[in-house]
Parts: sequence; C-alpha cells; structure tokens
Amino acid sequence: MQERKTPKDKMDGIIVFSDVHYAAIWNDIDNLIGNKAHVLNPTDNHQNNWDAFNRVVSHIKKPYFEIPGNHDYRKLAYNLNFWGLEHLNISDAIRKKFENILGHHKFRWLKEFSSISVNETKFNPLKKFHGFKAPAEKDFGYLHCIFLNTGSNAFVRSGNLYKYLKKLILDRDFIKALCRKKWRGSITCDNDGLKDEALKFIKEKLKKNAKDICFFMHTPIINPRTSYIGGKYKLEIDDFFNSITKQNVAHEIALNGSGEFIRMLTDKNHRKNNFSIVASHIHNAKYFLIHKESLIAKEVTLNELNSEKNNPIYIKHLTTLSLGAIDQRSTDRKTGYLKITRSGFEEIIMHRF
Repeated sequence: MQERKTPKDKMDGIIVFSDVHYAAIWNDIDNLIGNKAHVLNPTDNHQNNWDAFNRVVSHIKKPYFEIPGNHDYRKLAYNLNFWGLEHLNISDAIRKKFENILGHHKFRWLKEFSSISVNETKFNPLKKFHGFKAPAEKDFGYLHCIFLNTGSNAFVRSGNLYKYLKKLILDRDFIKALCRKKWRGSITCDNDGLKDEALKFIKEKLKKNAKDICFFMHTPIINPRTSYIGGKYKLEIDDFFNSITKQNVAHEIALNGSGEFIRMLTDKNHRKNNFSIVASHIHNAKYFLIHKESLIAKEVTLNELNSEKNNPIYIKHLTTLSLGAIDQRSTDRKTGYLKITRSGFEEIIMHRF
C-alpha cells in the first residue's frame, strides 16, 4: 500500500495494490508511482518475486508498507509449462508461440521444487529483506492500520492436509472441473492463515487501542466460489472452518486463525469500534458486511458497503482487484487497485478483458 500525500492533514488517500504477478502490467505500476524504471527481465529464470518487487518500490518516494503474499515464499518463479498463463489472459496457444520470449519454460530439475515448496529456514522473506515486519501497525494519515501475514499456500504444510483434503472432497465444483480437465482455474489456493503470533498481536493492540482499525492481509477469511449480491452466510466462531466449508464460502481463504480473529473483533468490548478487513489474493473485488451480533456475513455492492462505512455494528470485509492477474472464473474480467479515502473505498479499474 502507498500513502499518496503528505503531510497527514493533507493526505487524500491510500492506494492498495496486490497480485501483480509476472506481467507487462508492471509498466502501469511505474506510471502509478511516478517513474519509468525498467523493472523486469522476463528471460531471467532465477529472479524471484521479491527481487522484482523491490526493484520497483525502491523508486517510491512516499510512505509505503509491504505485506507478504503466498507467492513471496517461493524462491523461484513458476514453470509456465506446468501452470500456464491463463490468469494473465494469455492462452496456452499464445504462450507456447512466444515461450522463448516469455522465459520460465525450461525444466529445472530439482530446482522445480523451489517454485512450489516452502522452506522458511532457507528462504524466509520476513528475514531476508531489511525493514519488513508482520504483524505490525502504522498510522497512515487518519487511518490506523494493522498489517497481518497469512503465510504461504496451505498445501505445503502437512498440518493443513486434513482441512485441505476435506475441502476438496466437499467441493463439487472442483470435482466437476477435474472431470473437465480444467484443474488450473479451479484448484482452491488456500493460504496458511493467521498464526498464534499474529492473533496475540491483535489481542494486545485491541486492548490498548480504542481507535477504529483497518486490517490489511493478503488472504480473505471468507470467499464464495460462486458469488451473488445478497448472499448470506452464518459464521460459527467455534467451528469457523466447517461452517464456511459447508456453505461453500471457503474458496482460497486463510485456512487457520480466522475464527479466533472474528471472535476478537465481535467481542462486546469492541462493539463500538469500526473495523475493516482489506484482503486480496482471489484476483477479484468482493464486498461483505459481517454483523457483529448475528455473525451473518452478507455479500453486498461497493455502494452498500460504503453506506455502512461508519457503522461499527458491521465489520467491512473486502478484497481488492488484482493489478496483474484476472479471475479466470469471472465473467467480468478486470484488473485494478483499491483507493481508500475519508469518503470510503473506491475500486479503480485499469483494464477490462
């Protein structure tokens, strides 16, 4: 995220961008932050996400804060022969035609594991890059922010295997997709979630801080595979994972810690605090109002969410558009970013496909 103006009393907004992936959209980031740096060498098969990202943000002159995403724990980029580029609106036919220009197509033998596995003892972005810390808190102008880390992909940790397999078995859409051999756009890419360190941090900050808070995290805590405005879902704090799984709102979510997170935000001592949760990861913008008393999560439009922006009875839960990738399942494919101002949240669309 980037604060667009200083000093604080003149700040006119915060921009939040995520899921840039590895695409020509980086040129738009350069324009957005006001420089013309050439940031990518697509034939460099050993450049990781953080190296590319840091080459861009080093030019930013305004205050900014970084939050890790699931891909940031990978030492190498994906092999495009295996994973394709449909999420960048590039078909397999076009990808194969230009594979020599795109790079990332050669088989790297044992190094292939570095693009899908996670080993934080050998590659941990929180320790490798100076100044990066999560969880953390910071004031951006009028907005008090808490930044959380939802970790890497859930399937790489053996402790998540039971939950992950249970979700796949119960997900009828996933089984149908497998039968149609469309697994790339249908596999549920859950993230590890909030660890005990993050939950303890949140608890301590809520005790000390009576301010309204905006939480930023890469992965959402709820997300229906098939969305519709007006959809309502009953959240069960003590059985959070099973409750959202049964209601088909557990697609590409933070697998652990979400129930305890919501428990803290809905505590009677915080009923007057206004909370927002800003996430990304799913390559699409979705908006929910979570009622603190009934624990009903309702999918709403952006206008409906903004109409309740100052109402503390609702937790505002939203995901941002992706800056460099598209939701392959959506009929309205677009990229963009989120702008936060005193008047509310604004969806900035950069491209439609």
